[in-house]
Amino acid sequence: MDALAIAVAAVGLILASQEHVLAGAMVSVSALVGLAVALFRRDSRRPATILPFSFGSHFVVMPVCFLGAAVLQAHAGVVSAALFGFSIYYYACVALAERKVRYVPWAGGLGLSWRTAEMSERPVVYWSMVALCWGMSATFLGLALAGAARLGRS
Repeated sequence: MDALAIAVAAVGLILASQEHVLAGAMVSVSALVGLAVALFRRDSRRPATILPFSFGSHFVVMPVCFLGAAVLQAHAGVVSAALFGFSIYYYACVALAERKVRYVPWAGGLGLSWRTAEMSERPVVYWSMVALCWGMSATFLGLALAGAARLGRS
């Protein structure tokens, strides 16, 4: 299901670059939101995915996305913004699938130790971090969508 959602989101970017911005945005957003909702389901019927959606896999996906963004600096940053946005989106999906987030509390000094907030134990921290990830992801993916739309007009 994850490969299908990512492919549909890419089709949305292509639609936006072909001057169908609203349709492209709706296709991309609905595919990515649908995957997140499917991963968050509480019952045992979680979708079959290719990507493992675990914290360990995020530390593989993140550098791959950053390397891809560095290598594929074409099309005025559309690809870079999409890959950065996907990296953050993937972490948010991991947090939803595992029902916990890992973070570094920068306000507590320079201690670089990870902390974990589970949804059941510290819901405010958990949902704050998930919302922060969704906001950052939406910003980068929105920039990619806007860049694709701008490329379609030129």
